[in-house]
Amino acid sequence: MVIAMQSRPAAVFRSMNGENDGQTSPFYLSEVPVYNANLEKGDYSVYQWPSTGGNDAAVVINQTFNEDPFIGKLIRTTDFRKALSYGINRETINDNVFLGAGVIQSWAPHKSTPYYPGDEVANRNIEFNIDKANELLDSLGLNETDAEGFRLRTDAGRETEPILLDIVMYGEGEDLPIGELVADMWNDIGIKSRIRLTASTRRDFQKNIEYLTVALDFSAYQANPWAVEWGGMTTLRSGSLIGTAIGEYNETRGAKGMAKDPDPEYLPLAPEDTFPADATGNLQRLNELWKEGRAYKYSDPRRIEIGKQMFDIFAEEQYAIPTVGFTATIRGIFLNRNNVLNQPKTHIRDHNGFHAWTYFFEGGKDNYHHVENRSSVRKSYSFMGGM
Repeated sequence: MVIAMQSRPAAVFRSMNGENDGQTSPFYLSEVPVYNANLEKGDYSVYQWPSTGGNDAAVVINQTFNEDPFIGKLIRTTDFRKALSYGINRETINDNVFLGAGVIQSWAPHKSTPYYPGDEVANRNIEFNIDKANELLDSLGLNETDAEGFRLRTDAGRETEPILLDIVMYGEGEDLPIGELVADMWNDIGIKSRIRLTASTRRDFQKNIEYLTVALDFSAYQANPWAVEWGGMTTLRSGSLIGTAIGEYNETRGAKGMAKDPDPEYLPLAPEDTFPADATGNLQRLNELWKEGRAYKYSDPRRIEIGKQMFDIFAEEQYAIPTVGFTATIRGIFLNRNNVLNQPKTHIRDHNGFHAWTYFFEGGKDNYHHVENRSSVRKSYSFMGGM
């Protein structure tokens, strides 16, 4: 039994009071110490159900944004995105937001999956290296700063203004502290940013009004790039955060969105026969690879090779700058009443979904009709500092 609630705090506190049989949705990894403190009182256990996708909290950049052409040019420049990546201290994010439970890496699925592209790809462009970030930014001509040390724009008439990146998000979970940490870290490489909370984040991305967000559970169900058609590795659907207008064009078969016609308003200029916002041609390459791989069986060597190649491109391009993986963010922390049996302590929902097994009550007595229930055979447990 799961009790419907009007607010997340109510759901959390009633679960800690032992009023739910088992649930994942309202719980955050950062709150596990609080859940642990109430294990025995609520007669429940805390399990970890991570995703094997590998990019749990991505700083996503929409390549088709061009309302501010100067910012659009920057975010379509690979070295600029790499500089932003080098400016992020992922150890700090992992320790402060995810209690050290995550793995720092680029977007690569778990090593146990067929599509793991190797350690070189998994560790590419993610080191915290302020010197390297500054070198890349200087090489792009962004070496003039204001009195506070923030790098200045170089477009005509705005040379005295600092570069300002807008990070928009819902701010209802771990995205907000991640965004705040990233904004502070980017100050140290001379990039000024600000966080704006909005309930219209995804809609504004779709309209190309916004271009930068922190997306939690970004790689869910994507340890296998073909597990879902709405995956974040391509721009084949309008829901794509890395190139919304391209996704809209592909989904509507050219009726809407960004066509492949050359457009000098989009810089850097894209190669021929791709979209104006696809500065390196790799967005289209990812689409082509995905379509090719779909024709092969799951375990076919060619399909596995293609999958690894897609992760290789993402590690190089940093369209969705990775922070940590395998944390169990978003629906990955499971509070289970101790008298509800056959629930797994560790479960990979990406592969099997939720509750793909038979679970039952100790002694055949459900908790709804027997509110006094407490387990007589199982003690409370937590994957993090468990009893």
